[in-house]
Amino acid sequence: MMDLAQEDSTYAFYKNIREDNLDDEGNVRSTAAFPVQALVDAITPSLLKHFVDTIDEVYIDDLFVVHYNTGQFDSRCAKHQDPSDVTVNVCLESSADLVGSQILFYDRKGLKGGKGEKGEEGEIFRVDCRLGECTLHWGAHPHETTPLEKGRRTNVVMTMAYKDKLKSGANRSCCA
Repeated sequence: MMDLAQEDSTYAFYKNIREDNLDDEGNVRSTAAFPVQALVDAITPSLLKHFVDTIDEVYIDDLFVVHYNTGQFDSRCAKHQDPSDVTVNVCLESSADLVGSQILFYDRKGLKGGKGEKGEEGEIFRVDCRLGECTLHWGAHPHETTPLEKGRRTNVVMTMAYKDKLKSGANRSCCA
């Protein structure tokens, strides 16, 4: 895993891996560094069920790895929204002793076709980042990462946007 993310002693480590894998239009160019097409193939049924009508209506806007470990001064990520229409977050590494480093989502956002629960305003729910599991969510869904208390984890985050700019709600700012 360290070929994607080297240890860092200050903050959670980010490395953009887009250049290694995607062309300017978000099409998969290479799978040498990370198996992007395999990830897209694996999540396509969920994307179609909950987020988009066809896979061709979105493109991969960004692709990066984030690594958290206890040697970092600050291992949290403050409340924000992603600059995407849909975000895909895959846990590639999670140590057996992992404590903390959960994703907190604020409120609930309905899925395509009105599917999904609507919660009370101000509701917060936690998602554990488990090895091999993937979390898909609307980019505009406010969320944050809690501080890592013990262990380490590495995730790949892929942001997707609608090709039709009129349909896209992607706010290119990360402020919540």
